[in-house]
Amino acid sequence: MSHIANQRIKKDGKYYAAGDPIALTKDDLEDMPEGVVRPASPEDDAAAASTNLSDEEKLEKLQAAVKELPDSAFKQDGEIRAGALRELTEKLGFEIATEAVAAAQAPGE
Repeated sequence: MSHIANQRIKKDGKYYAAGDPIALTKDDLEDMPEGVVRPASPEDDAAAASTNLSDEEKLEKLQAAVKELPDSAFKQDGEIRAGALRELTEKLGFEIATEAVAAAQAPGE
């Protein structure tokens, strides 16, 4: 069974951070405290797949997503707002820095 860790879990000598997918058996689940794991969903599978993207693929996805953002997602100086950056990170499934968003906005780069 595929589950998502909500807290740090150690299984077979490996630590799984919050949000990491982990395969657990029914016996494993019985040993876990309540609320430590939840069943994986299709969105989790999509996010896990996006972590296997190359840097070039991530940049392409970021550029396409930045083009779709409304003007209100950016401050007057052109920097992305924190809330918009969080939403963009959640949508794409990988961490994004403000510098990467600025580079994705720049024409011809």
